[in-house]
Amino acid sequence: MNESGPDSQKVITSRVVEFVEAQRRNKHKPFFLGITGPQGSGKSTLTRNLKRALETELHLCVVGMSIDDFYLTHERQEALAAKHRDNPLIQHRGLPGTHDIALMHSILSQLSNRTTAQIGIPTYDKSRFGGYGDRYEEDKWQYVYPDKVDVVLFEGWMVGFEQVAPWLLSARIQTTRWRHLERSIEWLNEQLGLYVPIFKCVDAIVQLKAQDINYVYSWRLQQEHELIQKTHHGMTDEQVKQFIDNYMPMYDMYLDQLSDQVHTATNGLEIILDENRHPVAIL
Repeated sequence: MNESGPDSQKVITSRVVEFVEAQRRNKHKPFFLGITGPQGSGKSTLTRNLKRALETELHLCVVGMSIDDFYLTHERQEALAAKHRDNPLIQHRGLPGTHDIALMHSILSQLSNRTTAQIGIPTYDKSRFGGYGDRYEEDKWQYVYPDKVDVVLFEGWMVGFEQVAPWLLSARIQTTRWRHLERSIEWLNEQLGLYVPIFKCVDAIVQLKAQDINYVYSWRLQQEHELIQKTHHGMTDEQVKQFIDNYMPMYDMYLDQLSDQVHTATNGLEIILDENRHPVAIL
């Protein structure tokens, strides 16, 4: 599989810059753009490219951050997994409930309110503990002055996901291969409710949507190989597969709903990708 080339990335970035210009109406407050898409779809690449373009072309002060950077520390993740040993979906970082909600809400609130004191945005090292990951020390965090920020790029695989009513969730589960995980998925759905104030900060959203969600297996595997090449630490191919397996129930439960909302919303931009991450449609 070939990774999306510079031409594809340029097309996507250019279109999103236009989208941000059209959506960013109130210049007196920071504009929060959510960037959502499955693992390996190019969210981090788009965030970097978009940050550079907005800074150089529009002369804006831009902060890029990922929901991944707010994962629980390794110690807290281990404690969570031990407390819920009967839930196989949270034995590893990634899903609702494995993020530091209080810290994330605090950072987003300070950015939104344009506080004058410098704040630190955490960063996360996915290569630590054999690929299980841990938060970086504070001297490696990203430090910004919220009152100087014009645009916040907030990317993550579940940005925009919404909690589902219990009866509807149960009905969805019964039509999938995840019936044996019903109680585990119900717990995740309860946790997802805690993210509502987080995602309400988003003014507009860009979705990188795979034509086939199963592309995520090869995409994420490529990511891990690149991480290992860079850090000499990471997950095995089998561990990556197991890692992605945990996300698939969430995609089955919530992805279509998100896609419908993005597709019909005036503040949504949907970018459909083929297996090589080339945009086949921008809607």
